[in-house]
Amino acid sequence: MKVSEEWLKLFEEFNKNWAANRPELAFSGDKEKWIESEDHQFISELKGICQGNGGSLPYFTNQSIIWCSLATSPIQLKQQVESLNAWIIPSYGWTGVGDGYLIPDIEGGGLHPFLHACSPQGYFRWRSSLDSFQIICSRFNTWRKLLEKKPKRKRTPILSLFELRSSFQIALLSGNPEEANSIIDKIDQESLDSASNTQMMRIRLWHKFREFEKIKNFKNLDEIQSLTSLPKSIELCINEALGKEESNTPFPEEEDEEIKEDIASDSTQETILDSSNEVLASNPPHAVLSWTDWFDLVTSETADTISNEIAVSSWLDEKEKIHPDTLNSFSIKKYTDSWETLFLNEKLVNNYRAFFNEALGKFIEDYVQGDHLFPRSNFVELYLSLMRNWGQLRGGQGGNHEAGHVLLELGRALLQFNHSATEVKSIIENWWSVRPTPALLPFALDAIDLLHIEHPDKKASENLWVGASDIAKRNPDTISNSEKVLWRKVGLTIGLDEEVIDEYFPISKSPEVIDPLKNSGLKKVSIVCMREIQAKEAKKIIEERSDINVSIISYKVAGSNTTQARSCDVVLFVWLATSHAVFRAFDGFNRDKLCYVQGTGVSSIVRSLERWIKDHQDSPGDVEAA
Repeated sequence: MKVSEEWLKLFEEFNKNWAANRPELAFSGDKEKWIESEDHQFISELKGICQGNGGSLPYFTNQSIIWCSLATSPIQLKQQVESLNAWIIPSYGWTGVGDGYLIPDIEGGGLHPFLHACSPQGYFRWRSSLDSFQIICSRFNTWRKLLEKKPKRKRTPILSLFELRSSFQIALLSGNPEEANSIIDKIDQESLDSASNTQMMRIRLWHKFREFEKIKNFKNLDEIQSLTSLPKSIELCINEALGKEESNTPFPEEEDEEIKEDIASDSTQETILDSSNEVLASNPPHAVLSWTDWFDLVTSETADTISNEIAVSSWLDEKEKIHPDTLNSFSIKKYTDSWETLFLNEKLVNNYRAFFNEALGKFIEDYVQGDHLFPRSNFVELYLSLMRNWGQLRGGQGGNHEAGHVLLELGRALLQFNHSATEVKSIIENWWSVRPTPALLPFALDAIDLLHIEHPDKKASENLWVGASDIAKRNPDTISNSEKVLWRKVGLTIGLDEEVIDEYFPISKSPEVIDPLKNSGLKKVSIVCMREIQAKEAKKIIEERSDINVSIISYKVAGSNTTQARSCDVVLFVWLATSHAVFRAFDGFNRDKLCYVQGTGVSSIVRSLERWIKDHQDSPGDVEAA
């Protein structure tokens, strides 16, 4: 079993303590062979850690044993603590003052830098008496043996309404109208929500992708408008589609430079926040006026739970788009601390998990996707908090194609400012390691592309490439020949030897397969993307594999370039890397020729064009006429 260098260094530091206090437990010789010692008392914990399942390590003092429970992801760490509470605590161990969930200090002394290298998201510290050591080790071994015998779950879980609505929000956020529409259909088919609610979801979908004609011609539009409880956000969507109250559109014109002159100073903003709190105090406990009030309500332990849930959910449904220019240093820190506080409280996450899924998506929509100045250097701590929480909440769950793209966009922002590069890499790798399956290979390819371009360590993506390629090798039928070509090209780009690449993706000796790009019949394609490096590389790949002429639009505002793009056979619109002002330039454009790209990597762009071509293969005349 191969053990990473970071974990070996941590084991070595703990081994120094064992040698000084319990010599019979200390290892000697080649440290890479330590976990092969089957007769060691807590070898099951070391193996659990090395296999990516987490484990606990003892640190001996004169009076007691300090245990550090570690895992490779926040989700696994929580599972580890739940098992500790079932098997060890409080019968044989306890948590004292200063124990519990802790974040290691990378600049601290002792074990801190080693703990941070292995578990930057944190670890769980607890204690036991010296006399309880043998029985704790015995229970650990029993627990591990029981886990080995646990049968694999074969039943496909049925998603709840909250999970589906959360996935719908993510599909809107990442620019995937097909996925969003299929979620609405699934809710309808399973009768999980009322007809009026799913109809309003369709209006949100059409408005988001500016398909105003569908809203105007919607057969149930009059019925929806007559609802007494019609959310303000849906009313705004309908009004904009019908050409009413244009000045109240929730989307600001990004090219309007005058907005910068209207931003209040920090002191003014603090006064506004203070007055908002005063208004909240004069209203019932469940009154929600802003994100600040929303956080206060979720963390409230005195207000009625049912009333809280109604208020929390209602405000998320009805809130209007908030412009990021309203944030200052005071509110940025407040929001950062609020998100961190929420996700360090296990009880809160369990009680409000469904709301957090939706809330995180809408918060990111306001302050990341909806920000025409994204990324901002003064927002980096907020981006890091959002990325940690997004990874903890969404990692390993179903439908992660869209959610994974959002995670990578947050990671890209942090890497561009060289902020917490080690932790960003760890969060991305943890997302993959929670459920390394063929379905997540597109995410892995985009993650490799991001780490290679943006991470200061140019070899940061090699381990992920090898790990993901191994999954692809063992599941060869899950990826197409053109995707294998992409994997080979990415491997060469990040500096891997061709012999290594051949081991996973050997050059096929079978008759040449017709390239879908070569045989597409397309003549002109435009890539709308503000990531010029990725767009240029995608342009190079497409033009090498076909006779298609590719143009790139990388501006934030509309102009003659967007006008020219409207004459192309296909427009590849990279949703997470374009401005709303450019998107509005495609109002009235044939949506059949507009291909939304989920993700911002090279492979995402190329795969999206291949998918578009495949979808139109049944109607070749449409391609020729496009």
